[in-house]
Amino acid sequence: MALINHHDTIYNTAFLNALKHATDDVFFVPGVDRAHVKSLFTPGVRYVQIVEGGFETGEVVPRDYHPSPVEFARIRRNVERAHLSGRLVSNNQHGALIIAELLENDPVTGKPLDYRRVAADLEKIRRKYQSSSIGVHIIGFPMVVGAVVHATLEVVGFFFIALLLVGLLLWLFCGAFTLSLLPLSAALVAVVWEFGLMHLVGLGLDPFAILIPFLVLSLGVSYGVQYINVWSHEVATNNRNSFGASVETFRRLAIPGRSRSSPTPSASPRWR
Repeated sequence: MALINHHDTIYNTAFLNALKHATDDVFFVPGVDRAHVKSLFTPGVRYVQIVEGGFETGEVVPRDYHPSPVEFARIRRNVERAHLSGRLVSNNQHGALIIAELLENDPVTGKPLDYRRVAADLEKIRRKYQSSSIGVHIIGFPMVVGAVVHATLEVVGFFFIALLLVGLLLWLFCGAFTLSLLPLSAALVAVVWEFGLMHLVGLGLDPFAILIPFLVLSLGVSYGVQYINVWSHEVATNNRNSFGASVETFRRLAIPGRSRSSPTPSASPRWR
């Protein structure tokens, strides 16, 4: 999380107070590893310098910090001593970072961390401290997940549009509406089974898994078109009935379809 001062440097009462309270809010977000929260106001951020008598060290922001011009100058000097410019403080001194790491599991329930909830909590912090003078920018995996979840309805809409277009193309290719429904229905069943099997083996349905229906649908329709193509060839050329054509098509496509390099249906041998 980055707080940016649009009009001045970070060394003023309003910005440092916002940074301090935002650090506290991030510290108490459920799922945040509190031992690895870092900003100018966390105790682990210190400076070390060589002086006449040896080494001198201290916290960048003193624990007895009280807003005053003297304290602002002292903090700025400590930032330079700790070489924090370009790390926790921007090079132009107009912004400061709050860095936080997340736990894999929720510390209360023990279940995998719900990144959607973390993203929602961070958005609340953004709205709380963002103003005309202070901007708040947040990056990281939880925010990506939150954005994907927010766009889930749009992605589902695109899936149904893709489904409609594939159905129309299959209808044009097959020449029969009923026949075009077969590969499309089989691909949809594969999509349902894919999600069901993922859930049964304990894999979480990550928001990025929203791409899986598109991939499974395209592969299922592709194999279905190959099956229909070979089946039609068997019926039209070899004068087989529907059942015989299906058996022969399965023989010709089953083994090549499971191998790494599948020959084309027309060139594949007849497996008996």
